[in-house]
Amino acid sequence: MSFVPDILTPGQIFIFLLGIGFLGALTIIWRRNGTPRFARKLRHSGETRQVRVNGAHPEFPDNTVANTKYRPLAIFPLKGLFLQLKHNTNRYFLFIAVLQLNTNITPVNPLTTWLPLIFVVAISMTKDLIDDLGRRRADRLANAREYVVCKGASRVPTRASALRVGDVVRLAQDDEVPADCVVLKTSDELGGCYIQTTNLDGESDLKPRRALIETQTMAEEEMGTLNGTINCAHPNAAIYSFDANLTLEASGAKKFSLSTEHLALQCTHVRNTEFVYAAIVYAGEQTKYGCNKRAPPDKIPKAGVFVNRLVIVVFLSQLCLAFLFGGLGMGWYATSGVQLRYLGYNQAAGDSAWSSYVVFPLRFLILISVMIPISLQVNCLPLPPAPTPLHSFPRSILHRPSSSPRPPHPPHATHPASSHSLASASAPRSSSPCTAPHLAHTPSFHLHPPPHSPLTLPAPHSTHPSPSLLSAPRPRPTPPALPRNPNPSAPSQVTIEINRWLYAKWINLDVQMYDAPSDTPARAASTTLAEDLGQIEYVLTDKTGTLTENEMSFKKCSINSVMYGHSADALDVWKDAALKKQLRSGDETVVDYFRCLALNHAVMPSPIASTDGVSGQKYRYASASPDEEALCAAASFFNVTFTERTTTELHLRVGEGDEAAPERWLLLNTLEFSSDRKRMSVIVRDAAVGSIRIFIKGADDKIAERVRSGQDLTRCRQHLDTFAELGLRTLLVGVRDLDESEYQAWVQRFEVANAAVLNREEQLEQARAARERRWPLPPPLSHHGRCSLHDPLHCDTLGRAPSPPPTTVSLQVYDSIERDFTLLGATAIEDRLQEGVPETIALLRRANLRFWMLTGDKYATAIQVGRACRLMSPESSGASLLVVSGETADEVGRSISKHLAAIREGAPGGGGDGGSGGGAGEITVIVEGRPLGLALEHHLDAFGELGTQAHCVICCRVTPAQKGAVVKLVKQRKRMTLAIGDGGNDVAMIQEAHVGVGISGKEGLQAARAADYAIGRFRFLQRLLLVHGRYSYKRTALVAQYAFYRSFYISFIQLLFNIYAGFSGASFFHSIPLSGWSIITIPASISLTLDKDVSERSCLTFPALYKEGQTSAALNLATFSRWGLQGWAQAAVVFFLCFSSFGTEYMHPRDGYVIDLETTGMACYTISLFVMIAACYVEHNSLHRWNHALNLLGLLLYLVVYAVGSFVHISGFDIYLLHGTLQRLATDIVFFPIGSLTITAAAVLPVLALKVVKYQLAPAPYQVVQLYERRRKNG
Repeated sequence: MSFVPDILTPGQIFIFLLGIGFLGALTIIWRRNGTPRFARKLRHSGETRQVRVNGAHPEFPDNTVANTKYRPLAIFPLKGLFLQLKHNTNRYFLFIAVLQLNTNITPVNPLTTWLPLIFVVAISMTKDLIDDLGRRRADRLANAREYVVCKGASRVPTRASALRVGDVVRLAQDDEVPADCVVLKTSDELGGCYIQTTNLDGESDLKPRRALIETQTMAEEEMGTLNGTINCAHPNAAIYSFDANLTLEASGAKKFSLSTEHLALQCTHVRNTEFVYAAIVYAGEQTKYGCNKRAPPDKIPKAGVFVNRLVIVVFLSQLCLAFLFGGLGMGWYATSGVQLRYLGYNQAAGDSAWSSYVVFPLRFLILISVMIPISLQVNCLPLPPAPTPLHSFPRSILHRPSSSPRPPHPPHATHPASSHSLASASAPRSSSPCTAPHLAHTPSFHLHPPPHSPLTLPAPHSTHPSPSLLSAPRPRPTPPALPRNPNPSAPSQVTIEINRWLYAKWINLDVQMYDAPSDTPARAASTTLAEDLGQIEYVLTDKTGTLTENEMSFKKCSINSVMYGHSADALDVWKDAALKKQLRSGDETVVDYFRCLALNHAVMPSPIASTDGVSGQKYRYASASPDEEALCAAASFFNVTFTERTTTELHLRVGEGDEAAPERWLLLNTLEFSSDRKRMSVIVRDAAVGSIRIFIKGADDKIAERVRSGQDLTRCRQHLDTFAELGLRTLLVGVRDLDESEYQAWVQRFEVANAAVLNREEQLEQARAARERRWPLPPPLSHHGRCSLHDPLHCDTLGRAPSPPPTTVSLQVYDSIERDFTLLGATAIEDRLQEGVPETIALLRRANLRFWMLTGDKYATAIQVGRACRLMSPESSGASLLVVSGETADEVGRSISKHLAAIREGAPGGGGDGGSGGGAGEITVIVEGRPLGLALEHHLDAFGELGTQAHCVICCRVTPAQKGAVVKLVKQRKRMTLAIGDGGNDVAMIQEAHVGVGISGKEGLQAARAADYAIGRFRFLQRLLLVHGRYSYKRTALVAQYAFYRSFYISFIQLLFNIYAGFSGASFFHSIPLSGWSIITIPASISLTLDKDVSERSCLTFPALYKEGQTSAALNLATFSRWGLQGWAQAAVVFFLCFSSFGTEYMHPRDGYVIDLETTGMACYTISLFVMIAACYVEHNSLHRWNHALNLLGLLLYLVVYAVGSFVHISGFDIYLLHGTLQRLATDIVFFPIGSLTITAAAVLPVLALKVVKYQLAPAPYQVVQLYERRRKNG
């Protein structure tokens, strides 16, 4: 061992600085050229894309599916290393390792850093390689599928990867659509077909598509010779927008409009259709699915952010210590060292003595580099994501897709380290490009065919496309955030990542969070946010499908100002004899009421056999909306039965039994439902008499303003209030007869707006939004086609500006037809609460969690539901109800200010605006959609302050965009948020929250795919937070601080030794055991992951324990300082006792051999390992066999290091210096066991004594519960 550093020459220093500059340049180049492929491929020239059907397009890419990170695989070693260098800790330790390669500087063997660094990097790269090989296999299967391509009169089998833009492919039933294709011809005479979008959005219902009449009438043989040009937009991520036209040469170059009705997207499947001919318009990564590939939102755990900051502080402290001890070393060298020739200082380097100012600090920097634990591997310099304005969230439509088939229940097992009952399952692989495992760390939610992507798929909220031949375009919803390649900049953590992986497994395998009726287990899609589950302060929840069952039942109704189902004899409409009497009498208003319910929807009927064996008497209805299913079932019960749907017709049977008369209605247009429109209209023609009628249904505020003047709505409004007080969901329905001339004039105006190629649907949507919401139209485009204002409110998700303001004709295209209705009545649907919701909310409120309920329901309904599920306390108990109201920004501002003033004065409510006025109890804030929008836009800070002062906030009439904005608002108040929902309209808030939880419910799997965690029922949230969340936070806090503790311990011993070594930067420990320190102590860290301070039962019985996470009681500056001081103090005790007991004057009792410094260092190292294990036992609250096994594993690893260093002779690495060291120690009775045990006890017992004193004088809440558990166990 050398105590003396050699002095660097100026040339060596120059080369060293040059290497540092090279690494910095590589980092800069990597960041500047790291633009994702999905972003680069959206850059195009020209306004539109011209696709020649059956033509060659070499300028467009082929249809190869490539989801791999490393293309080709040969670049894996180089690119993998570059990706690892993106981690700040890896760059830091690489810098230290490079320094150690210079023998003139390093005090230890380079293996001390290179071995742990190679170990950590190898684990990360191996994981990446395995993940990428899985993606490569899935891509190979997807690209190998064969399709039939029409080439003139021939039909040529072609691999999916060889398909090109312009090819016409023939798809058979159940085929997966290989690319984005325009439907040209189908097996249906009218050109209709059905696709299933399960792989995209989780919806299992079928969606109709259709071919143009002009191409449908062609023969199949003509598909290979069809001559036409499709003029469409360039590849984009607008998955529900397709603005295009088809020019057919055979029709005299006439243009025919194309929309989403004609587009079959990649990854969808053809269903219930014998064959489909389609022309490819987007292929490969330019499909809408490919354009939507993106990284899931970056969510850094709160504990991780704190640990990252600690790493920065430790690094700065390390630099200070290096310069301090380096300065002392230079001073000792200048005054004493040069006079002691036996030390071997390089006297020939006297002319370069100035370089000692570099050498000494660098030696100490290398020596104490382990102060930052490499096994923890956190990102040293986290950069928080750039703040996004609240209004940057895109609009999405409110729709309720049906649930997907449920996976089979996995087999159960029991984990030895936990009391969880466990379940395990495996997902089958698929050859679909949608199912490639883009993110291998994300478990799959789906265990059943057809398999879905094991990804975080923020899927869109889909609606049924119009089945009409001439339908209104769909308002554009939020596009799905389909994941692209894994984020290479995510921190690669070893110890903590192992712990988080275990947390995710325990959640996945917890049978107590398994929902048997839906066969849905809990799923952890994120392995990085487990500890955040234990620190949640605000829960923001959807209502329908989240708090309620989303199983709709038609309970009551109001028809022609008469309420049914609300009498003493009939508590629901099914038993109301008066309504049945009106139907038998042939009351036309009552029949029209149910006729509206039976026609105005997107339901698919299917006949079922009746009990008497006659088929077709009863029907089963399937829809993405449970409301529509319930309304159709109610109409059928009252003898207005929807029997059949085609792409152009709707069939009814009106009447009872054999007297039922069939009705055939031609479907002309469908103006679909959206969260902004809040209504749906259908224009139909009676095939028998030729009359045209428009039926409408929707929210009461939207329909009431469209009722003809003169109709009295007083009684109907009273009925609506009654229904709302019962917690029922309400809709208004109406009808209007249209003149032929009026309809034809409207169709012409509609076609003017529908004929646009670029942004056609945006024009219609903007026109409608501007008229309904009275918002100003978007600003004009800038010169470069982007927003001229830096306001994301006017940009879509890709940053593109909307189209210019539409014309006056398109501005009135919707409203001009939806007016002057005759109000038929109102519906009232019950959606009962899920089992255990009130109890769950009450328990979580005891855990100091506050709730925001975000719902699209009206005020009275939301209030009733809030009371039923115990979100808000009764006003009789002293609770206050504050209503934020106002039609203008000033009025809303005054309302908020008034409530804030009343709260500050201790009198919530203030006696106005709906406030209850009284008492200092709990505060509930109520706000509806329009005041909420004004508050978010003009009074953000004041509304945020009011919301965080309240115990509960209920937001009514909320749009999906507002949900995300509300979550953003709460986050800006420095509160930990959890958002939970079940539908596509909840995706925005789920992704925005610190933790997103999706319920795999009846609205499909969009929320579950976008969420960090998925559960089957709301009641499982209590176990997810109070048990799994709390355990994860406590364990992560313990493991992280233990990692720093063991690093501080070993570093301080090195510094203490240098007091005796002339501050030369020499190492007290040999290089071999020093290099294994981080690896040897990993098992002890993992054993802390199995610790339980209290039982699971106590976590749920005493929810107040959850407050420890909310206040960061287990991981803060005070607890970190305590661990640091413990490490430094124990290091001093062990070093001085070892040095005094086994110093250079100690002689071996058997052979009289004088103990050298190597033996003393190994003795100290061995005792240090005992101290680490003992400290681990001291921190444990519970012990079982797994803890002992892991600690024994650490001792076995130590023996392996000892065997390598003591029995193996490798002269090139100075390992021979350890030869015989431990043999001498093991045969010394003073050392084993007296000395080692005595010194270990001297270091650990004071810590144990302090813990006992603290427990007796000021026990923590969990320690009080521990005492209660022991007393209960002992009787």
